[in-house]
Amino acid sequence: MVKIRFYLDCRGVEKGSVAPLKLCIYKDNVRALIPLNINIHPKDWSAKRQRPADEELYNLLSERKLRVESFVLKQETDGAFKGMKSCEVKNLIVEEFFSDKKIELPEIPPNNFKMRYEEFSKTRPAEGTRNLYDRTWIQIEKYALEEKIDLPHLTFEDITVKWLRDFDTFLSKTSPARNARNIHFRNIRAVFNDALDDEVISCYPFRKFKLKNEETVKRNLSVENLRLIFNCKVEKYAELYQDMFKLTFFLIGINPVDLAHLNGITSDGRIEYQRAKTHRKYSLKVEPEAKAIIEKWRGEKYLLSILDRWKDYKNFSRQMNIALQCMGMKRTGLGGKKDDKNKLFPDLTIYWARHTWATIARKIGISKDDIKLSLGHGSKTVTDIYIDEDLEKIDEANRRVMDWVLYGKK
Repeated sequence: MVKIRFYLDCRGVEKGSVAPLKLCIYKDNVRALIPLNINIHPKDWSAKRQRPADEELYNLLSERKLRVESFVLKQETDGAFKGMKSCEVKNLIVEEFFSDKKIELPEIPPNNFKMRYEEFSKTRPAEGTRNLYDRTWIQIEKYALEEKIDLPHLTFEDITVKWLRDFDTFLSKTSPARNARNIHFRNIRAVFNDALDDEVISCYPFRKFKLKNEETVKRNLSVENLRLIFNCKVEKYAELYQDMFKLTFFLIGINPVDLAHLNGITSDGRIEYQRAKTHRKYSLKVEPEAKAIIEKWRGEKYLLSILDRWKDYKNFSRQMNIALQCMGMKRTGLGGKKDDKNKLFPDLTIYWARHTWATIARKIGISKDDIKLSLGHGSKTVTDIYIDEDLEKIDEANRRVMDWVLYGKK
């Protein structure tokens, strides 16, 4: 059965901007979209009621939708859609109603890789993920330029196992790390999977082209080295970064983006947030040592002053990593130049706090299951994290880790 709905396509549209309205054709739970050359602001569109605020536009859209639905009903009664895919049904509707070119449609075949890649990358909900897809495309463009590939007309069928292997060889010239190259191939594979789901293609080179991971380099500190960082005397400007590293550890390795956007402490002394990366909900008890740091660096917009000082969390994270890597350096000579030789941990970053928390927790006897629960790993659901028993386990594990690191108490 074919269903017709309107769809305001806000994918890739800046918040607060108008978005294109499209006619959505559903068949066998697969959709195909027909652009209507109509842009509407999201606040002026009701998806539930399927109507815009403008009455005249609503009447026009209703009349157009009724005509399409009548056509679809007749074709279904005659059995014309039997065995067809949603994109084929869409083509019939376009031919029937939009052949006068009042609605411009892209004349690109559905198996065009560039078109599909760009469309898919826009639908990724996280900005960081969309940026990764952009970086992959830049590498594809460089590869196409070197190999004289007609990229605008590249099809899914053109991307064979040999194509992927040659692309891997190209990437290895500037990116020797296997895991770094795999990010690009996972992005390409995701686009293939999406096209397969929509039944646009049948080829799939990833059946034979397998992604092999390298073992990730451990990014953790011994408890002795962690204490050294916590107690290191730093310059005035670096106190914030040292404290934020401590706080990150005290909050079980919270990510910089989540740290910067914390809203407050609940009445029962907890921090509750949704992790930006996984959208999983967390609830962490604010221990006295963590609260002292929060009070020292309280912000106006958010709980902490990070985004009062920096435009975004990325700038903060970048500056923090530089400061962490400079810990231990001493100023020498009349000009006060820093001596690189005295760096304590030249590779240290804010992300080491999460790995270090997990490593120390395991060494003092906390079970793997409780560590996974504390880090938000494993099969727990979003609601499970709020079960009292689970929260108690997380609170107990974090307190034990902090007591060992800060006071030597197991």
